[in-house]
Amino acid sequence: MLDLTKLNENQRRAVKWDKGPLLVLAGPGSGKTLVLTMRVARLIQENPDSRFRVLGLTFTTKAADEMRDRVEQHLGPDARRARLTTFHSFCAEVLRQHGSHLGLRPDFEIITQDADRFRYLDVAIQEAGVEDMPAVNGRGIVKMIDHLLREGHDGSDDMPLPFPGTDKGWIRPVYRSYMEVLLRDNRLDFGLLLVSCLRLFRQRPRIAKHYRIVYPYVCVDEYQDTNKVQDLLLRALCPEDGANLFVVADDDQIIYQWNGASPERLHKLRLDYGMPVIQLPESYRCPPPVIALANNLIQFNLARSPDKKALTSALKERSAGAVRVCQFSS
Repeated sequence: MLDLTKLNENQRRAVKWDKGPLLVLAGPGSGKTLVLTMRVARLIQENPDSRFRVLGLTFTTKAADEMRDRVEQHLGPDARRARLTTFHSFCAEVLRQHGSHLGLRPDFEIITQDADRFRYLDVAIQEAGVEDMPAVNGRGIVKMIDHLLREGHDGSDDMPLPFPGTDKGWIRPVYRSYMEVLLRDNRLDFGLLLVSCLRLFRQRPRIAKHYRIVYPYVCVDEYQDTNKVQDLLLRALCPEDGANLFVVADDDQIIYQWNGASPERLHKLRLDYGMPVIQLPESYRCPPPVIALANNLIQFNLARSPDKKALTSALKERSAGAVRVCQFSS
């Protein structure tokens, strides 16, 4: 059995959370990965005769590896009932099994080099046949395509474009052509990987339902860094208000705004799902002087949750030198 005695009260409440949505607002060094992995382990350990699996999604391979290692330490062979992976790896798995509905073969390739993307873009522009196309270089067009992919745009005329002004309509046929050219060649880029999985769930709702049956419990780490297409994927997996969606996040640590992350997205998720909140403000990483400075600074973050508790330190007061200021000439 799991030993919960070393957890603080709020950590223990989160680990023991059973059904329904929950938002865990976890500050830096508060043991959020410990809480998430122990909850996954508890769900499986307390239901040894059940066949359900638990899905855990995060952003980096390193974070997914860490979660898997921790769950394996708790469960041993039973850890196979937990699928702890990145958004991209999960979507790749789905598409390798069901991508034929979109014209993909299971051995599709994921392109990562700009040179490959520019080559496909040239073909897409030629096939799109856009008249009076503005003088935009390839890198600028790829940047616009990436923006559309992050938004989960399907390329339809009915869906508004996420660009200012009214003179960007030419990007629609180019965007549609870019997606078609890649799919036709059995290739995807990272953005199209997510959009294609979302498209599959929407066009084939039975497939999305299948994954909801296989994974009745879904956990997400670092939700504050999701972009719109990742949020839409999550909602396709967990569409009901009472879904067993366990989200760990910190709206003071949004570092992927360049990739479409937004504090409003976390607030909307909390509202849409009616999520109760458990806060983990106690830091086991930072000494009191660092926490005091962090609180003084972060209080000016106007986008944070209005009921967010101030950070506290679980460490003993250290001698002078915990915070140092250094100046350099360059």
